[in-house]
Amino acid sequence: MAASNKLLALLKRYARLVLLLAWFSGRPVPALADEASSLLNTASAKAARGDRDGAIADYTKAIALRPNFAEAYYDRAVVKDSNGNREGAIADYTQAIEYQPKYPEAYYNRGNDRYAKGDLEGALGDYTQAIASRPTFARAYNNRGVIKQARGDWEGAIADHTRAIGIQGDFADSYKNRGNAKDATGNRDGAIADYTKAIALQPDFPEAYNDRGNAKGLKGDLKGALDDTTAAIARRPDYAEAYYNRGIVRRAAGDRDGAIADYTRAIELQPNFTPPYKNRAATKSELGDRDGAIADYTKALKAKPDDAEARLLRGYALFDNHAFAEALADFRKVRPPGPLADYANFMVWLIRARQGEASAATVELQAHWARTPRQPGAWESRIQGYLCGGITESELFAGAKHSDQNVASGRLCEAYFYTGYKRLINGDKDRAVEYFQRAVATEKRSFSEYRSAEDELIRLQRD
Repeated sequence: MAASNKLLALLKRYARLVLLLAWFSGRPVPALADEASSLLNTASAKAARGDRDGAIADYTKAIALRPNFAEAYYDRAVVKDSNGNREGAIADYTQAIEYQPKYPEAYYNRGNDRYAKGDLEGALGDYTQAIASRPTFARAYNNRGVIKQARGDWEGAIADHTRAIGIQGDFADSYKNRGNAKDATGNRDGAIADYTKAIALQPDFPEAYNDRGNAKGLKGDLKGALDDTTAAIARRPDYAEAYYNRGIVRRAAGDRDGAIADYTRAIELQPNFTPPYKNRAATKSELGDRDGAIADYTKALKAKPDDAEARLLRGYALFDNHAFAEALADFRKVRPPGPLADYANFMVWLIRARQGEASAATVELQAHWARTPRQPGAWESRIQGYLCGGITESELFAGAKHSDQNVASGRLCEAYFYTGYKRLINGDKDRAVEYFQRAVATEKRSFSEYRSAEDELIRLQRD
């Protein structure tokens, strides 16, 4: 009897040792494993009922019983995601991957969270790992393609979306996304074909209608663009971007009142969406409402103070109002260096030269030019050379030539405006009127130089 008691005690001690070793090694103990699995099931049921806090508590208990329980970490991460706790979700997906290195869903979801946080490189790596773990993971190819689009790798994006479509032929999102990438490369016919396929697969797809409308508009099919953006709005009445894009189409078609109405609706739906403010302002300028335009540019700058385009365009509107001091202040704040800052500095030169400071204006413009290298023969360099006295009017007009007639007419609009204004500064009113008339004759109504030339003509003909 004593011997059997000793044996029983030894067996109990051994059993406790097995439990401890299993615990510290991370291997499940059968009874605890069953309890952990049971908790996983109850947690999943709670999550399905909407009891997220209860689900997280049960997943946490399951992990305490089985520290290497990858599935519990993954499921808890999913619930944390639904609660908006991306940091907590990323930590749990990372733990799931540590215990189960080939876990494509964990890589995929962690990639989604990293993308949402702006970590494009981290997201790209996760989608690549998801694909490596499951080569037929169509959604991972699609999302990696979206990341490549965000990085400007259009060909890589097209390849990934094509692979996703090859795996899942009815993947409407990938058709739409491939259409976006094709459109970015200038292949608008290919883009329209992909948007059309996406719509055929998913008839209530507002983004596909909107994007197809954009592509049609860029091809000059204004009716098709109007129909598609309207269809997008019909499918999602709160779609601010579709109202904005329809406004662009209406403005291009000459329906400025309709454009203003659409821009206004886009702003109502998304008050911090600055492009509608800028386009509504430009449309108001075309209608002669410069004060309204200035007010809209000011609202855009309030929403986004570093919006260089809004600041430049407000400067133009102030310039057209002959509010030269305020215009000068805006032009000098246009950053960073680049085409927008170049045109701002051209306007600084015009204002200062008109105020009798041509020499100082030339020194300032030359200093700006010296700070940023440019391609030899760039059009902006020709304008700078003309204003600073380095090339003649004839040489500026000759430099406006381009194989694309649309580009050539835009350059001529600018050339006639700058030469006309310089003539005006130098007291040659007759030639200034002639050049401003030629700028207006180019019909480049969307150009600030067109509107400024038109305004100066009105003033000169009135005086």
